[in-house]
Amino acid sequence: MVEYALVLMLVALVVIAILTVLGTHVGHMYSNIENGVNKAAS
Repeated sequence: MVEYALVLMLVALVVIAILTVLGTHVGHMYSNIENGVNKAAS
């Protein structure tokens, strides 16, 4: 039973790490798009 909890905890940590990295990447992507749109509108 303890083994399942350890595996679940490891999976949760990996998912959190992936979401943190991708969240930062997606934020930069949207920022770049917004900057491009603002330059095109000027």
